[in-house]
Amino acid sequence: MLQILINPFTWLTLLVIGLGFGVWAARKFFARPAAALKPLAKAAWASNAQHADRLPDPTCCSFLQRFQTGQLNWNVFGILGGLILILLLLVGVK
Repeated sequence: MLQILINPFTWLTLLVIGLGFGVWAARKFFARPAAALKPLAKAAWASNAQHADRLPDPTCCSFLQRFQTGQLNWNVFGILGGLILILLLLVGVK
C-alpha cells in the first residue's frame, strides 16, 4: 500500500481525475465562453467545406478511402503502432 501511495504516477492519475472533475463541476462557467466560440467554429466548418469542394479529382478520394476502414480497432492499432515506432526511434537515438 505504501508503494502505491508514494508512486508519482498515482498522484499524477489523481491529479488528472481531479482536473476532470473540476472541469465537469465548472461546466456552467465554461458554457458562456464556449457559446462565444460557436460562430468561429461555424465559420471554420464552412471554410473546410469550401476547400473540400476544390479537390481536383474525385478518384484521389476514392483511392484514399481504401486505407480508411472506419473500424476503431484498426485505428487504435495504427496509433499504438506509431507510438511504438516513435519510442523505438527515440530509444535508438540515445
